[in-house]
Amino acid sequence: MKQFKPYRNNVLVEKLEAKTSVILPGGNVGKWIRLKVLAVGLEVKENIKPGMIVIAENMFESVDVINKNIGLILSQYIHAK
Repeated sequence: MKQFKPYRNNVLVEKLEAKTSVILPGGNVGKWIRLKVLAVGLEVKENIKPGMIVIAENMFESVDVINKNIGLILSQYIHAK
């Protein structure tokens, strides 16, 4: 895997494959995904640290050509740890 360093309010994450979807109120299946935080940009105001498992809106954007599970997401789309 290449080394990526997120800027501004971006968070570098790894999408976790789960056998079951994250189900939150509202019944929007597929709207929420589970992510593992790998690195955090300098302007992230939320208390997000590398190694955390978080639940976020499905706004994940893949950045690695080889491993499609590595990508970036804006910190505002992360809602729970």
